[in-house]
Amino acid sequence: LHLSLSDNRVGPVGAAALADGLVAWGRLVELDLAWNPAGDASAAALGAAAAAGGGPGPLRALDLTGAALGAAGASAAARAPGLAVLRLAFHPRVAAAGARGAAAALAAARAAAGAPRLSLLDLVGSGLEKEAEALAPLAGSVLTS
Repeated sequence: LHLSLSDNRVGPVGAAALADGLVAWGRLVELDLAWNPAGDASAAALGAAAAAGGGPGPLRALDLTGAALGAAGASAAARAPGLAVLRLAFHPRVAAAGARGAAAALAAARAAAGAPRLSLLDLVGSGLEKEAEALAPLAGSVLTS
């Protein structure tokens, strides 16, 4: 099941309802919330819902491009263990601390039993181009076998 709600003004309340639905439906494979004002709390709720089964769930792709995230939201979204694709593009508030937090979350997910690695992590336009040293752990978490 794929659900695209891109650019539909889904805010924190709507994203929280979607997070509840992730647990209840259990069949959502791809969720697109790009260009919605979801915010950090929503990313945390979605990440927690995706992990609610105690291991990789059916949610494989999450798009939070331009969803008003900061470092906390980016890190929370990266903790969803079953994701193969995570799009966190165009979040200028995600700075070096956000990159380091995301790297730590990815490393933890990678270490979890059965948690697949991300095949795509999109951080375009997130203000990380000036923080190359913060990206090194991300490359190790995503790209190494």
